[in-house]
Amino acid sequence: MRDLLITHARYHHWATDRVLKSVEPIPDVDRKADAGLYFRSIHGTLNHLLLVDRLWRARFLRTTYAVRHLSDELESEFAPLAESLRRDTATWESLVGSFSEAELDAPFTYATLSGAPTTVRLADALLHVFNHGTHHRGQISAIVTRLGFPTPETDLVDLARM
Repeated sequence: MRDLLITHARYHHWATDRVLKSVEPIPDVDRKADAGLYFRSIHGTLNHLLLVDRLWRARFLRTTYAVRHLSDELESEFAPLAESLRRDTATWESLVGSFSEAELDAPFTYATLSGAPTTVRLADALLHVFNHGTHHRGQISAIVTRLGFPTPETDLVDLARM
């Protein structure tokens, strides 16, 4: 399971970087325009990805990360947002690699945003983080396509072929 999760961590970083490159040439006004996404815009969805990655990382490290709402804006400008996402997603591989197989298979208890304790297997919580990123990158790619910009291949097998 550890090797699979390391692959997903590597994929999370690689795919995020590719999507960020596809978003870069889009005018800021279009990146921030309401596109009908849950977090409204491309920019809002990227902010959400950064926030949730930081929230989950804090949970895994047994620290806290203060969040009022899952739509909190962490970066108002694209360049620092992209830099933060690239830097933060690059840390997942080493974090996953720090867990033993036994730890990954063990129960993991954390507090939800409402403060309720929840327990899942640690490996499942990590898979959730990477799957969550895939979901929102897909949403962003759909909007990038609708705006007439090219989108990159971000399938896991594309990374595996490299």
